[in-house]
Amino acid sequence: KQWYQRRVAITAGEDDDLNTRLEELIKRIGEKSQESLETNLERLVDILDQEITTKKEFILNSLVKNAIGQPEKMTIYSTLVGLLNVKMFSTGGEFLVLIMERLGTLIDDAEWRSVQLLIRFLADLINCNVVLGASLLGLFDTFIATAAQPGVKPSMRDFLLYSVMQCLPWIGLHFSDSKDQVEFDRLLDILETEK
Repeated sequence: KQWYQRRVAITAGEDDDLNTRLEELIKRIGEKSQESLETNLERLVDILDQEITTKKEFILNSLVKNAIGQPEKMTIYSTLVGLLNVKMFSTGGEFLVLIMERLGTLIDDAEWRSVQLLIRFLADLINCNVVLGASLLGLFDTFIATAAQPGVKPSMRDFLLYSVMQCLPWIGLHFSDSKDQVEFDRLLDILETEK
C-alpha cells in the first residue's frame, strides 16, 4: 500500500493514533514513492483537509516542525501550506500567526539555526501566495534596522543580516517582476552597504 492509503476510520479513543498517523504522513511527504510528488501532495492535502477542522493546531504545528527539522523538504512543505490555503483560505492566515509566534519563541530561546530555517520557510511561502511580498520586506526591514542599532553585538548583527540574505535565492524571482520590486531593490542596496 502507498503511504497515503494507511488512513483508516478514527474513533474518539484513537486520537493519539490519528496524531501519529498525520505526523507520519506529513513527515514522509516527498520520500521515494511510485506516485509523483504532485499526486502525493494532492492526496495529503485531501487527507489534511478532512481533519483540519478538528486538528488544525496539530497539523500546522507539525508542518512547522517538519519544515525546520527537514530543511531539504522545505519547498515541499511550503507548497503543502499553499495548497491547504487554496482549499481553506483562513488556514494560511492562521499558519502565519503560528509561524510568527514560533519565531518569537525561538528568538527568546536563542535557537538561532531554527530561527534562520523558519525565516527561510516564511520567505518560501511567498512563492505559494501565502505571504505577501510587502509583509516579508517589512520583517526584513525590522531585522536590518535592529542590526543597525548602536550597541548591537557584531555576532547578532551578522546573524540578522545573514538571516535576510539567506532568503534571497528563494524570493528573488518573485520580486524581479512584482509591484514590490522597488522596495526589494532598496533592501538589496541596504544589504550592499551593510557588508
